[in-house]
Amino acid sequence: MEANLTSENLKYYHSKVYSLYALPKFRQVASGILIGVKKELAANFRIIKAMATDCDKSEVVHLDVWKSRVLFKILAIYNLPCNSPDFSYVNHCKHTIFVGDFNAYFPKWGYSNTNESGGRVQNFLSSSIFELVYNKEDPTLIYITMAEALSWIY
Repeated sequence: MEANLTSENLKYYHSKVYSLYALPKFRQVASGILIGVKKELAANFRIIKAMATDCDKSEVVHLDVWKSRVLFKILAIYNLPCNSPDFSYVNHCKHTIFVGDFNAYFPKWGYSNTNESGGRVQNFLSSSIFELVYNKEDPTLIYITMAEALSWIY
């Protein structure tokens, strides 16, 4: 989930059910990524890209999660609108899930036009083993308050 949390206010959020991992937001930009993993699952979290690292302004985190002795690699991305994402960091491995807010427009996904991000995502999908799971009936944005989000965590 896009977190919009700074390093400072991140320390105030705890959960009895989930281990929380976060990439704090960059400057005043609404960004950041927050991931909750059930505490009974083993997980390792690392930041792949923060917003300020290069001309590609997307943020990416990597999470290894083990369930029933199977390793799942989860990549979560937040791509700014009008950004040109680079997917060279993505390994095409079994049990890899790539999720996030790509801000990508492409006719196949119900848009009337294509933006640069949409073209890059489509090229990435065409050249990899990943499949797009998309339902145009599902909302792309659900606005909730921090209190509502925290009620889900506890």
